[in-house]
Amino acid sequence: MKLQSIQIKFTLFYFLLTLCFVFLVIIYFPLQAKKITKNIVLNNYQIINSILQKSLSRKLQEHTNKKTKFLNSALDIYKNEKSTSSDIIKLAIFDSKLSYLAGFNTQDTDKIGISYNQMKLIELKNTFQINGPLLSRNNKIIGYYKVDYNKALFNQESTSFFDFIIIFAFIIVFLTTFISFFFIKKVILQPINEVLFKLHEQSMKTLKTSVSLNKGSETIQTTMISQKQNFKSLINTLEEVKTEISNSYSASKNAYLCSEQQEKQSENSSLIMKEMSQSILDILQASHDTEKIILSLNEIAKKSDILTLNAFVEVNHTGESGKAFSIIAEEIKKLSSKSTLTVQSSSTLIKSCIEKSQKGQFISKELSDSLNKLSKNTQESYQHISQIKELTKNYNEKISLLDHQIKKEYQTSSLNISSNQLNQKNIQKLHEQTIELIKTINDLNTLFSTPK
Repeated sequence: MKLQSIQIKFTLFYFLLTLCFVFLVIIYFPLQAKKITKNIVLNNYQIINSILQKSLSRKLQEHTNKKTKFLNSALDIYKNEKSTSSDIIKLAIFDSKLSYLAGFNTQDTDKIGISYNQMKLIELKNTFQINGPLLSRNNKIIGYYKVDYNKALFNQESTSFFDFIIIFAFIIVFLTTFISFFFIKKVILQPINEVLFKLHEQSMKTLKTSVSLNKGSETIQTTMISQKQNFKSLINTLEEVKTEISNSYSASKNAYLCSEQQEKQSENSSLIMKEMSQSILDILQASHDTEKIILSLNEIAKKSDILTLNAFVEVNHTGESGKAFSIIAEEIKKLSSKSTLTVQSSSTLIKSCIEKSQKGQFISKELSDSLNKLSKNTQESYQHISQIKELTKNYNEKISLLDHQIKKEYQTSSLNISSNQLNQKNIQKLHEQTIELIKTINDLNTLFSTPK
């Protein structure tokens, strides 16, 4: 009965909510449609009223103005080539008393003094279209209008069509409500019943389990006694493991100190190699400077040879008086030849020195790279050993903590033996609570059962 009242209240609430939704749709949809069509014909609305108020019939005004709820207007206005749309708008708004359409016969044309050919008087055709000129205050044709009866009738039929759409939407919402009620009944309530049935089965299994626990509580005491002995053997094993981990910690600490010293030595070697490389670079630079000096001396020797040749030429021109000068020129030539030989041998030695310095620089660079790699590897080994040291330390602490906890459990295991009787009482309470749970599940199953 409780479930049936819940279902009835829920269904009524959902049905009222659906009716509110339908009511809002019925009101909101035409308002939006009118708002849209109002924006469509807003620019022509004033013109239509001012033009049609004198010449067209009341029925034509109804078809052109009032029956345009959802579609375009049935009246179109075309401007003349010599006029502008602003002229038409001004005429329609400010000069509504003087602006009108031509009449339906020639008498209207005579009243305003315009011939039939000038005005292109209204023609009622088989296509239900009416055409005519739009006149200004000076009786000049500034545009033309056209009224399409077919479009006006179509607008009227469209209004009925949209009413049919609203009724169809109401039917769809009603069907949706019915389907939703079926969904609630079959998709929600039925799974709840299945869950309650499974819960009932599980509670029965729990009841059987509590009975077996009550029977098996006698074997727990024997298991606790054997567990106490196992704890004792485990404590002895942990003591041995603790000793081995302490030894590993000492070994890792020594390896840590050795790797630290090795890292310092590799850093010193790297600094020495950097200084040696810099010295080789300085020697190489000095060799280049010396080579430049040798080149200058070689240039001086070549110029001395040229001067000696010039001196011999002058001696030949002076004759006997230049013999002493020729002896001096001969000595200068010998000195120049020796200087040239000396410069050449020095240049060869300096080039050899430069090549060896470059080779030494290349070797020192490779050695420096090797030392850098060695330093990097040493640092990585130092980090790994540091990690091993920390891990060993952590393991030692955890083993000590575990040893303390096991000892504590060993002490409490003797107390657990005496508390076995208390556990039996708790199992009996669990048995009683399981029976109460089964009763509660039966009540829920009755509450959520689907009415037939």
